[in-house]
Amino acid sequence: MGGRIEAGGLVHDFGAVGPGAESMGEPRRYPELPTIPGAQLDAHALWWAKATRYALQNHEWDMAFSWVGTIDHMQHVMYGAIEPKSWHYDPAQADTWMGHLRRVYSSVDRAAGQILDAVDLDDTLVLVVSDHGFT
Repeated sequence: MGGRIEAGGLVHDFGAVGPGAESMGEPRRYPELPTIPGAQLDAHALWWAKATRYALQNHEWDMAFSWVGTIDHMQHVMYGAIEPKSWHYDPAQADTWMGHLRRVYSSVDRAAGQILDAVDLDDTLVLVVSDHGFT
């Protein structure tokens, strides 16, 4: 049975998520909403898919757990931009921010499909869980 794959080992084997991932902070750290490039979010979801596939294909496993924080994080960052009761809601920008959120969901959905392609679904139980209603 394989052991736990630590992030440092995965980065050593596979590579880091890339520059900029740490810049996606929560809104309470900003006087206004941050500017978050869609390409950066797509890259985060793609890295998650590649890293998870790599771990599944290159390490022995009986049980695997993979966490993607992209949707959760972006909801924390951008939810106020689409929630009219929020202090930083701007009706003129709400559709734009909703578009960013939809793009994130689409990227993560594609990434999840890439991960599922790497496992035998006839012999694998897949559970998708969330810590709250955002994800």
